[in-house]
Amino acid sequence: MWRKICFATAFFCLLIGGGIQGVAIGESTEDMVKNSPPASDYPQAGALILLDDTKVILTDGGSTTQRHLLVKLFKKRGIEKWGDIKQRYDKSHQKVETEVARTFKPDGSVVEPPPDAISDVSAPEVQWASAYSNAMMKVVSFAGLEPGSIIDYQWEIRSVKKGGGLFSKLFGWLKGKQKRNFWTGTKFRSTDPILEKRFTIDAPADLKLKPVILHGEISPMKKEVGKRVVYTWEAKDMGQIIEEPNMPPLDQIAPRLLLTTFNSWTDVGKWFAKGFYPQVKVTGQIEGEASALTSGAITELEKIRNIFLWVVREIRTVHLPLGQAGYKPHPAPKVLENRYGDCRDKAVLLVSLLQGAGIEAYPALVNHSEVEIDEDLPSPGQFNDLIVAVPRTKGGYIWLDPAAENSPWGYLPPEEQGTKALVVKPDGGEIVKIPLLLPEENRSFALMKLDLASDGNLSGVVTNRLKGFTDQVARALLKDKTPQEREKFFQEAANRISQGTELVADTLTNLKDLKTPAEIRLSFKSPQYAILEGEMMLFEVPSNPLTFYGLFPTLPFRKYDMIIPSPMIMEERVIIKIPSGYRVAHLPEEMKIEKPVGEFTLSCQERDGQVVYTRKLALRSKKVERGEYRNLKSMFDKLAKPQTRLIILEKETT
Repeated sequence: MWRKICFATAFFCLLIGGGIQGVAIGESTEDMVKNSPPASDYPQAGALILLDDTKVILTDGGSTTQRHLLVKLFKKRGIEKWGDIKQRYDKSHQKVETEVARTFKPDGSVVEPPPDAISDVSAPEVQWASAYSNAMMKVVSFAGLEPGSIIDYQWEIRSVKKGGGLFSKLFGWLKGKQKRNFWTGTKFRSTDPILEKRFTIDAPADLKLKPVILHGEISPMKKEVGKRVVYTWEAKDMGQIIEEPNMPPLDQIAPRLLLTTFNSWTDVGKWFAKGFYPQVKVTGQIEGEASALTSGAITELEKIRNIFLWVVREIRTVHLPLGQAGYKPHPAPKVLENRYGDCRDKAVLLVSLLQGAGIEAYPALVNHSEVEIDEDLPSPGQFNDLIVAVPRTKGGYIWLDPAAENSPWGYLPPEEQGTKALVVKPDGGEIVKIPLLLPEENRSFALMKLDLASDGNLSGVVTNRLKGFTDQVARALLKDKTPQEREKFFQEAANRISQGTELVADTLTNLKDLKTPAEIRLSFKSPQYAILEGEMMLFEVPSNPLTFYGLFPTLPFRKYDMIIPSPMIMEERVIIKIPSGYRVAHLPEEMKIEKPVGEFTLSCQERDGQVVYTRKLALRSKKVERGEYRNLKSMFDKLAKPQTRLIILEKETT
């Protein structure tokens, strides 16, 4: 999800009107360009960040944020990453001005982009959702790029009037009688090495800032000037983070600054409730819709299910992270009229419909990026999504994500399980841990019934019964495919059994019905599958060609922990009919491996003219610590060895 460079995701968006002038930035740019290190000093890097300097100035009347980026490009991937810089902003509350955009070429010449290479465009998520037309991007496409070039980009973000929007995701500022609130965050390492990074805040001295540095130690320099205070965090020579498959997000690895003025999570909840609950409106239309949806439902759980699935299915999701178009949702009747919504709007409509059916429900802020919430630092900036919590009579909550279009009923997306949510009631908020489902709730079971002929031809039926995570993945992959795309998918799956395998038929349940577990089936014929050697017949038990978990630990070792989508169980049962005139000469040995990360079992037996082969892998945690990774890798390596699947038959003697 959103890892492409987009510089609104870290900091510098403010909820204040006005601006100030005269802050100098980039005074030694030419010297830094002249003295920049060569690519040979950074053999693994695609680019080198020579300077990343941000300064935020807060006043009672407004704010100005200035940023200066100086990046040297080494390789093609660095050019692709930095060639287009995209700055998100909220046009109803912000103005973005490009002060300098130029390329220093290796020969010493300087190239500026043409006027049409600097543009303001709608955020890609909202092209078909006019309700969020305030979500914009300033795009600068740099010219003359080649290995050795250096891009110099300096820009300013100015708040233009009082209000809320994208920029309030990271910088909130409430004026008047209410306490002024402010929050921000930034990282001091990235996937490119950084020579120098500075982050400065110039604020009124009476603004009580609470900063914390996670995953490192960077102390601020503090300077008091009259009634103002200036904080500067600086880091130099920060090595690049080499990405690994399924690694934790950068926010869990890089030294990171979080800063807030909120005193408690109750205060954050009150702030959010003030914008959310006035938009919860149980009008006659909302009440009538709720009544129609719950007609015939007997239990409260059935009512919740019917309303929730209708919002998921009938209200198109606009995939804007929380805060990118503001925090305050549109009124529920307007969302119903639009028939689309981002996480805020789908949540406010769901809460309104549930209330219309007499069911209490609350919004809940979550982070679906596998980033842990720091409970000691109350800040809206720690969240990027909004779901709904319905209280249970015996305690706890039913958790509902109305934007989870591919999750079966009763299943919260795995990235939201095991995380901490801020449940917001009208009088405040509280942090609540969302339960992590057991492996049994995320189960993939493949049943393969195969017929092996005496000439070595193999035919059979593969049936996959999916639950939880694998069910969600299958729906996302197949639900909206055309018949031609689906046929191609199943043919490619059949070819995983053996090259030249013929797809005979495929069937699947209605994947748009989120109440029915997904079941997917294919029939196939695979000529000359087994090898005939005199009196012997050799073949490997085919693997399940319809896997939906995509978990293969390929690295010999890891520097970082490995994130597994969910605790899960993957089980295969293969029943092979032995051809007439043959008997079993060799079967794979039984195996059982138990480790803290999980367990793997394999059994293979002959029963009534059939070979029954079963293997099962159970993973108990979402995170495999790097010290435990070798045990997971060992299990998969043993699972992949040919001898774990080799069967030898021999002709019966008369």
